[in-house]
Amino acid sequence: MIKDDYILRMIEQMGDFFRKVMALENKGEFKASHDEIDTAMKQLGISRLLTRTMPANELVRLVRRPGGSNEDRCMLLSRLVAADAHVYISEGQKGVGHDLYTTSLGVLKETLEDADDDKKDQIQKEMDGIRFYITENIRENNDNLDV
Repeated sequence: MIKDDYILRMIEQMGDFFRKVMALENKGEFKASHDEIDTAMKQLGISRLLTRTMPANELVRLVRRPGGSNEDRCMLLSRLVAADAHVYISEGQKGVGHDLYTTSLGVLKETLEDADDDKKDQIQKEMDGIRFYITENIRENNDNLDV
């Protein structure tokens, strides 16, 4: 029961966070959106700058903790990177957005390799969602980008 309450509270907090980031983005306050994402990433022990400069396998290595729920931490990192990508695309920076979505996919791919069976389906669905988003929204006018 306590674990369920904790998980529900975490889901609620993440929903609040993403609503806040999207509200800022919708107002055109892109820097504030990026700052919110950076603050959340720092709680994982990483910064936005690292997500733009390091390969996915190194990012996963940085957020994993011994004995913890590493799949959840890595999936959260992937979601934060994807949110940052979405903000960049809203700013008109599709190339940066594409690169970050690719990093987000890479984090999920690394996570999938070591995930428990019960998490694999969830990770695969998230990967499929990001691939679909890239195909539908980024490649549309940028045929030189890989999916």
